[in-house]
Amino acid sequence: MPLVPGPAPALSPPPSCQVFQAQLDASYDYRADPTLHQACGPDAQSICAGVEPGGGRIQACLMSSRIKLGWDCEEQLFRKEMEDADDMRLSVRLFRKCLNDKRQVGRGGAGPGPGGVGQARSLG
Repeated sequence: MPLVPGPAPALSPPPSCQVFQAQLDASYDYRADPTLHQACGPDAQSICAGVEPGGGRIQACLMSSRIKLGWDCEEQLFRKEMEDADDMRLSVRLFRKCLNDKRQVGRGGAGPGPGGVGQARSLG
């Protein structure tokens, strides 16, 4: 059977890429996760009113104010943290803290140990 000349049809990304992108979007903006948004929307509006949405800032605000959160929000925030725990790219805070170390290791710079990649593990 001869091939038909012309451009190939556009392929959609594999489902695993779509799932990862949805997880990544939700890591940077809690509103991209409908369950988290519904549970934490009221707390975010009252506790994090002056925080600009996006870049994981609302999630960081909510995490730093855990004592003030309602049970539903706390539960969904914990769920999101557990989902994100397996992939550093999904933890905005961890990713930012370790980005320079990751770049240095990629260039053959700092390695594990004192002052190396292990320093990124200290988020304090």
